[in-house]
Amino acid sequence: MKRYGTLLGSHGQPTHRALIIRKGPKNTRVSFSTDNGQTWDPTAKLVDSASVLDDNGKLWEKYQRTPDAATWLTFGKQPN
Repeated sequence: MKRYGTLLGSHGQPTHRALIIRKGPKNTRVSFSTDNGQTWDPTAKLVDSASVLDDNGKLWEKYQRTPDAATWLTFGKQPN
């Protein structure tokens, strides 16, 4: 089963939908979509775990539909 997540930017704004490969306490290994979710980049990238939201990509889908009306999350993972 694939595990999707939302990658948050420096201000809590969603930046990418990511495929979570391995989530650790400090770092998370993710892969990014190359064709709008149809194919995934075979090279994984290591990012900070605090910037990956394990929400099955729901926040990214909300942001993608209406980028001006999406709810941003603070660094404490609370809606802003």
